Amino acid sequence: MFDIGGSFLTQSISLLDHMTTASVAENKAAHAKITAAGHFWSDWIERDAELATGDIIDCGNNALAEMAVRLGVSKTTAETFAGVGMDLRLRLPRVNAAFAAGELDYPRVARICRATTGFTHDTVDKAEEEILSSALRLSPGPLARAIDKTLIRASPDEYAALRKEQQQFRRVRRRRGDALSVIEAHVNPDEAEAVLQRLTEIADTVCTHDTRGRDYRMADAFMALMHGETHLDCSCGRDDCAVAGQPRSDKRRTPLVQVTVDIATLLGLLSNPAYLDGHGPIDPDLARTLAEDGTWQVMLTECLHLAEEHGLIEREPATQFIARGGRHNAGVIPEPAAAVEPSEADHDPDEPKPTAAQPDPTAPEVVAEPTPAPAPVALARAVEFRRPTHVGRVQGPTSLRLPKTAFIYRPNAETTALVRARDQHCRFPGCNVPAAKCQLDHIEEFDQTNPPDGGLTLPENLQCLCQLHHTLKTLRLWRAEALPGSRIRWTSSHGEHFITTPGGGLTAVPPARLKPKLTITRNPEQPALPTTQPDEPAPF
Repeated sequence: MFDIGGSFLTQSISLLDHMTTASVAENKAAHAKITAAGHFWSDWIERDAELATGDIIDCGNNALAEMAVRLGVSKTTAETFAGVGMDLRLRLPRVNAAFAAGELDYPRVARICRATTGFTHDTVDKAEEEILSSALRLSPGPLARAIDKTLIRASPDEYAALRKEQQQFRRVRRRRGDALSVIEAHVNPDEAEAVLQRLTEIADTVCTHDTRGRDYRMADAFMALMHGETHLDCSCGRDDCAVAGQPRSDKRRTPLVQVTVDIATLLGLLSNPAYLDGHGPIDPDLARTLAEDGTWQVMLTECLHLAEEHGLIEREPATQFIARGGRHNAGVIPEPAAAVEPSEADHDPDEPKPTAAQPDPTAPEVVAEPTPAPAPVALARAVEFRRPTHVGRVQGPTSLRLPKTAFIYRPNAETTALVRARDQHCRFPGCNVPAAKCQLDHIEEFDQTNPPDGGLTLPENLQCLCQLHHTLKTLRLWRAEALPGSRIRWTSSHGEHFITTPGGGLTAVPPARLKPKLTITRNPEQPALPTTQPDEPAPF
């Protein structure tokens, strides 16, 4: 028998006791947070009901946005916190008491709330004591199966009805892993078993000397199934391989991907992170690998930094490269395709659709050798102009050289592509909805009746916002202000300030230390700008 020394044993037991005490304290603190989240959400929803007089008020979603930014979590996580808090208070008193005493941790409590959602109050009340008993001795994974057994015994008809109702939530989605992407499929249990069996069959088409582990082969089998293949190429490399020589398809699908990377990194001079649309940041080596078999298209972007100390600025062209899957045409810039209107999702469909903008005759032409059948690309032309640093209104001299598209409500395809490539995802604090799924928002509102007097349709006055956060801004529950360097300062309903940067950077700013970095240049004959927003609803 292994002999444990007395002093070592004493110290070991002391550390275990310390971990237990800390765990109980952690559970109690988690209960306090979740309870507060439930009350916070409930209070805003009740206020919404009290203020409802025919106008649109979205206090429930605003509460989630406020919570998400303050806690540094996503809107979905904030909603889960609030929902669990309300469930504990209204439906699960025994579980709530055990959580408050530190006997249960948050993962178990969240599992209980999720598993009992949709069941009647009587069914949950009848099953809660047995569920709590299981939760005190099981980890979240086994606990889910135990809860299912309990609910089936308590009300088999309800369970069957809810299982059928879940059919509407069938989906396949992609999410980011640590360094890889994750594909999730939500399907029926029997369908999931059929998929795994088929993948296993393909994964087992190699010989026993294959160098890959089983998980690796299952992932390769998934890709083979996606390409319509029925077997894997064996990696053993042996001359006597029992499965060598099986025919393989040479028509594998080439994905259409978009990678944003600076030219210095592409050439190996720097090692800055690149951006893969739909995934997020990728390492420079992967970006260069994707570029080896890509059709390169050049997008000339405008310099978006405004002068902080001068009232007038000049734009200088900058260059950004976007790679799309296809064949590589090194050193060739394809001609831009004809401009197309942005997606209807970019703006409110109820708004009148302005006529398409004509090309700016003052813009320099870009001459390039055409390539056969290039993929569509928006080529933004560099524009030099002088104007006040305040991006919202045209003031001062009238001889400003602005593109005609600045006075049209809907951004053209070139501007849309620039803004989405710059922002990468929603510019609201902490939101990661991809730019492709976002709407384009005028940071300072566009004036439909007199465009020069409102926010101009320029990249520095546009941002990507998901539908939820676009609505909160339109309702003036949150306010946004453009700062130099394409940064945006957000002000919450509680007067707290946050600054977001392109690509998702977020900085919380103490109100007492926040100082505007933009100066407004006005015509002396014009009145000062109002300090409050008008009462009319935003145009989008």
